[in-house]
Amino acid sequence: MSINIIISVVTLFLTIIISLLVLAENRKNKVNVSFALLGGSIALWILSNALADLSQTVQKALFWSKLSIVWPLFLPILFFYMIIQLYYFDSQKKYRNFFILLFITSLLVIVLSPTRLNIESVSIQQWGTDYEPGPLYYLLFTHLIIGFGIAFYLLIKVFRFSKKPEQYSQAKLIFIGALFTVALAILANILLPILGYSISSIFAPPTVLFFIGFMAYAIIKHHLFDIKVIATELLTFTIWTFLLVKIFLNSNWQAGIIDGSLFVLVVFFGTLLIRSVLKEVRQREEIQKLSEFKTELLSIVAHQIKNPLVAIKGYASLVEDKTITGAEAILDVFKKIKAAADKLVMLLNNLLDLHHSEEGKMHYEFQKLELNKLLKDIAEGFRIVARQRNLDLIFEPSPSEVYVSGDIYKLSQVFQNLIDNAMKYTEKGWIKISVKDEEGALVVISDSGRGMSQDLAKRLFQKFSRGVEDTKAYGSGLGLYISKEIVGAHQGKIWVESEGEGKGSKFFVRLSKIS
Repeated sequence: MSINIIISVVTLFLTIIISLLVLAENRKNKVNVSFALLGGSIALWILSNALADLSQTVQKALFWSKLSIVWPLFLPILFFYMIIQLYYFDSQKKYRNFFILLFITSLLVIVLSPTRLNIESVSIQQWGTDYEPGPLYYLLFTHLIIGFGIAFYLLIKVFRFSKKPEQYSQAKLIFIGALFTVALAILANILLPILGYSISSIFAPPTVLFFIGFMAYAIIKHHLFDIKVIATELLTFTIWTFLLVKIFLNSNWQAGIIDGSLFVLVVFFGTLLIRSVLKEVRQREEIQKLSEFKTELLSIVAHQIKNPLVAIKGYASLVEDKTITGAEAILDVFKKIKAAADKLVMLLNNLLDLHHSEEGKMHYEFQKLELNKLLKDIAEGFRIVARQRNLDLIFEPSPSEVYVSGDIYKLSQVFQNLIDNAMKYTEKGWIKISVKDEEGALVVISDSGRGMSQDLAKRLFQKFSRGVEDTKAYGSGLGLYISKEIVGAHQGKIWVESEGEGKGSKFFVRLSKIS
């Protein structure tokens, strides 16, 4: 068996294994899925080239050689999509036209691939298949340059301007691995064949291992730091590769059967070993997350409980030692005590809701609700507070009645939390509550307040995430997380939009409408 076939088989095998490992790490993550599809396209490209080299007739060699041009078409599309998912998810619509352009180019190449515009002729040589590329190769070259070029540009922006060390190192790893592979692959598989050196294509398959390896290393984040996992996988892959090459080099079929059986056993037990190590790493990470969660929870709860209790004790002491006298003054003190007690109750309710949500035991009583009426009643409850803070509270109902199926207490909790947050982060100006009958039932709570950065908007609905760390606007960081859980239980969607800091915010809640 020729050396280029052995190289192709080993590269194909390792590409499939690494792609499946990344997919197995998180099957629901779009980044992992797109990486697996990327690896699949590379594997099909390597397989087509190998089958072309193994062909005994010119017709079969021509068929597989023409087919091998199809799979690289998907590489820049999937790579670009993966970069968008990793770092530019909010800007996905911005790049829609670019996706369309790549798909049109791909479709054109696929349609023309069976013709002589793809490969004009092939000849079977001792080292493999020699072919004469047609004009379609220039289109493929342009397609790859544009697709990968834009993706590289976005990656450069990430590792040049990112303030997060982990994101910086991840983007840099992907960029280095992809650039090295793309440059060598284009040189060996496109440029040199165009110049008449098609033998160079036998060196193209191994270059993808840099691409696959660097990206897999960067995507599975804990692999960046856990030397135990890296060492286990490298040792296992090395043994697999050694046995695979040994099988192909065996001239004795009996020795080949023995080596093949040993290879199957080593793959089986090696996979179990890797899964065992990964499981141990995940368990250790879960323990670490729980420890951090407990520490943060205790810190926040202690702070949140302490402040209202100190206020309650202080106001009660003023009444007890008769520092404050008179019915009106005492009534004002009791109002402040009640406000502090309400904060405590809200914190305890949030903690209970968090517990019930984590346990999957949040109880809901669904009924038919009219959103205009519900939001009007909630808005009226905030008018006095808005006047005290010199804020304009505007309510804009939908012209027609909008009905949803929901838990009145839970949905009220969501809208009250959003309005309270809007007031908390708006020093002057207005807060607007709108009910719209579009694409279902849509509630928009907007304000002229502090606004937020895109980075904050992405993590605002996470546990313990707070908008601004100051004494005037400090919360448990649970309200928006619980609101998201409640809206999700209603099969709805909640999100936030802001043009930036100082430019206000808009919170959206979309629910399914009923008649």
